[in-house]
Amino acid sequence: MGPGVISDYVPVDLATNGLLSAIWDYAVHRESNEPQVYNCGSSDWNPLSFHTYCPNYIKSIEKYPSSKIAWYPFMFLVGNIYIFFVLHVLFHVFPAIVADVVLMIQRKKPKALKIVSKATVQFRALYYFISTSWIIKADKLKSVVNRMNATDLEEFSFDMTLIDWADG
Repeated sequence: MGPGVISDYVPVDLATNGLLSAIWDYAVHRESNEPQVYNCGSSDWNPLSFHTYCPNYIKSIEKYPSSKIAWYPFMFLVGNIYIFFVLHVLFHVFPAIVADVVLMIQRKKPKALKIVSKATVQFRALYYFISTSWIIKADKLKSVVNRMNATDLEEFSFDMTLIDWADG
């Protein structure tokens, strides 16, 4: 998960508006009776890298802190899987062991290490996808914008270029 890796995030309201607009376009401007594919993604229109995302994530946590956090959140972006796992053990596994020991002293069921273990399994499954930039071409959906009138564009906006990722 190096800082330059491009992620593809689409706010749910834009994804929904894009879907509705694609259905409208298919019904009204059908090119053929064959099924059509409309991709919706931000990486082609307005890319978001982890380098941009992480400071905004930290700002959001500062602005809307959880009442149940164990410590102040922070992030390291590392491009090397081995360094990542050393940091993972240091900042997740060891604290989970300590938390479980405290729970056992209190005669409660330990659960932190089990949670960290599940997260580790999920991370390993997703590593290939989150460590590689994926550019989802959305040319067909972009072309729908040109066929919509001003009222529909205002009501069903899905133009990813209008998102300011740095604004948070």
